[in-house]
Amino acid sequence: MAEINVQKDNGNNIGAEYHAGLNLNRVSLRKASPWRRVLAYLIDINISNGAATLMLWVSVLLAQKMSAGLHVQRIIFSAGLFVYFVIGNWLYSAKFEASRFQATPGKIFLSCRVTDENGGKLSFSLATKRFFLKVVSFLTLGIAFLPAFFGNAPLQDMFSGTQVVEK
Repeated sequence: MAEINVQKDNGNNIGAEYHAGLNLNRVSLRKASPWRRVLAYLIDINISNGAATLMLWVSVLLAQKMSAGLHVQRIIFSAGLFVYFVIGNWLYSAKFEASRFQATPGKIFLSCRVTDENGGKLSFSLATKRFFLKVVSFLTLGIAFLPAFFGNAPLQDMFSGTQVVEK
């Protein structure tokens, strides 16, 4: 029977031990600093929203080329805003964090990755939960992110059972 023990040290270092018979593998993970996380977010939002903006304008230009009326162009623009920005950012975040990289390009650039509370890889559903909890955090005008600056997990990590750690 396999067993995983997790230990916390000063809120920063997290040790995960995996016991399987006589094998003992110890993995020590260090939480990423809040500033590193903010910088990774800024990189990611520029990548994902830059791509979304490009796709949105291509959609509008195609609607204009098809001689669609102004009403149709507005519908395409409104639908594009939702599809490209909301769904696009969700898929960007969840697919990358559930991938073998366990990180978005911004986190990869800054040598971070997202794990579950035991240091394991996230499933797509857990990465999705984390993304939508992050949206809720933004709706609190950023207040839900403040615990990260005081050594605690921000809302999306606390309630999804995830953590951002250094590689």
